[in-house]
Amino acid sequence: MKETVLDKVPRILREKLDRTKNYVAAVSGGADSLAMADALQRCGFRFTVCHVEHGIRGRESLEDARYVEAFCRKMGIAFCCKAVDAQKLRENEKMSLEDAARRLRYQALFQCAEETGADFILTAHQKDDQAETFLLRLLRGSGTRGLGAIRFQHDAVLRPLLSLTAAELRQYCTDRGIVWREDSSNEDLHYMRNRIRRVLLPMLEDNFSPSVTDVLCRTAEHLQVDGDYLEELAEGEFKRRWMRPAVTQNG
Repeated sequence: MKETVLDKVPRILREKLDRTKNYVAAVSGGADSLAMADALQRCGFRFTVCHVEHGIRGRESLEDARYVEAFCRKMGIAFCCKAVDAQKLRENEKMSLEDAARRLRYQALFQCAEETGADFILTAHQKDDQAETFLLRLLRGSGTRGLGAIRFQHDAVLRPLLSLTAAELRQYCTDRGIVWREDSSNEDLHYMRNRIRRVLLPMLEDNFSPSVTDVLCRTAEHLQVDGDYLEELAEGEFKRRWMRPAVTQNG
């Protein structure tokens, strides 16, 4: 019998995560992160939901925070909210708003992890995010390491949903009766990632391959393996050349 998405999401979390560990789950209020939080609860993992309010979208952003808090209260999930000022960091550091929000978001998540004694942080990045990130870095001229895109683990951050599509996670929420929030900024084509999602990927699917997302994700995985192998070779060569034991002469 074919596995349903209601079974698939919890199964993947059980395979990827350690039930003895404590986690912080980053939850924005979108379908991906709400599906992750619900499935974590169903599987019996120990975790705290952390919602980061970036101070960007005004009332809509504050409503997202209240929605996630209400969801956690209903589900009996520990919740914390961190408010940051991405606009201020953008102005002070002369960086893009996306980069400022990302930096502050991870700072807030690590702070929550420290406060709760969590071993790892979980984010709800999925297969579509992986394909978008690959194209984004390709267009910026990244090398092998960068084109590996999103890895399952980077330091204490784990991304257990990379084998699932956005459509599957929305279906999970629908089947579980979970209503998610839509971020209006995802429609703004000023941001390159949104142009890739709304314009470039659909064009590639329509004109080149309907499975282009799978193709791009497989390529990213191959490049991760290649990058790791090259780094291993370089490290071995460095040790061979520069870390040989000193030769002593006996008089």
